Amino acid sequence: MTIAHSTDDLRQPIISGNRASFFKGHWRAFQAWRERERIRTELLSLSDRELRDIGITHGEIDYFVMNRTVDPRGI
Repeated sequence: MTIAHSTDDLRQPIISGNRASFFKGHWRAFQAWRERERIRTELLSLSDRELRDIGITHGEIDYFVMNRTVDPRGI
């Protein structure tokens, strides 16, 4: 068993690297979230028949929006 006598080795920088890249990453994540919400809103506004035409149901909308790599048409 090892006993730590100092916490100097455990400290990590809060923001590693360039601050601009840190904020760019958060901005990209925010934009991706907004895009998913836009797609979700548009899909929720479609009728059951329209959703059936593209191969999904109202119950699958949230899954589809969160997993954009999944193509509901199987293409």
